[in-house]
Amino acid sequence: MIADRWRMWVLTAIGAVLLMLTGVGLWRQHVYDTDGFIITALVQGAFYLAAVALTWHGGLSRRAVFTVLAVAALMRLAALLAPPYLSDDINRYVWDGRVEAAGINPYISPQTRISQACAMRPSTPKSTATTMRPPSTPRLPSTFSFSVPASTNR
Repeated sequence: MIADRWRMWVLTAIGAVLLMLTGVGLWRQHVYDTDGFIITALVQGAFYLAAVALTWHGGLSRRAVFTVLAVAALMRLAALLAPPYLSDDINRYVWDGRVEAAGINPYISPQTRISQACAMRPSTPKSTATTMRPPSTPRLPSTFSFSVPASTNR
């Protein structure tokens, strides 16, 4: 029984450290500190492996399982709400969708017509080239134009 309590306290501490490191990693992404982000991710991996070692043989109480799942959900939620880091494709999909919602096909229209659509909507980022998406995905951007708020664009 004492071993289970000890294991629960250690798992809770590891969870708190992982949540803190998630915040540190997101901050390092925000300031474009790639080396710091990688180091933070490696440290997170070490703590994750320690948590796996503590839980490998099972025998966890419901409370411990709930704690592990809650920490995992909070870490995913923090990453989900953060702006895109490695890829900003979502911003391009939103832009393509807004151009398409203005009645212009971004896959075949010349840049001048797309620029006119951008001038009609000042919140839409301007681009120097037509879309790079293949013609096989013409309806995907219009889905994103209505499902993503305007604050997504920088």
